[in-house]
Amino acid sequence: MEDTEELADFYVHRPLARPIARALLPTRVTPNGVTIAGGVLGILAGVSLWYGAERPPLRLVAAVLLLASVVLDCADGQLARLRNQSSPAGVVLDGAVDAVVGLATLLGASHVLARLYPGWPVWALGVVAMASSEAQCFLFDVAKERYVTARRLAYAPS
Repeated sequence: MEDTEELADFYVHRPLARPIARALLPTRVTPNGVTIAGGVLGILAGVSLWYGAERPPLRLVAAVLLLASVVLDCADGQLARLRNQSSPAGVVLDGAVDAVVGLATLLGASHVLARLYPGWPVWALGVVAMASSEAQCFLFDVAKERYVTARRLAYAPS
């Protein structure tokens, strides 16, 4: 469903997630468990980024953790579709975890910038970035869900 996917998800994250979802298929790991694991990795990415203000190698750790978080964010939905376990609660959990990960990483990035450029303007920009990012993610998810439902499309292949 290339017309409703973000390019990075379609060409990078989903292909990386596909073997993970298939490997988890015969296990007892639930899609919601994968969502939570991805959220934990995303929060750890934000924490690593925060501490990366004084320790630049931690910024690379943050990038790897965030990539793993995004891949698991794709794998949870693929696993749910493979098992026919998609649920409204899972969609809400996924959106909530995405919001928390976004806030954690933008907070970490704002801290890094604030250390480089002290003063309130950096934090003000950080708050604006966090608010606009959360609004964009929410509105994109709502618009995508409405489009998919109205057109009766299948999600990206698992």
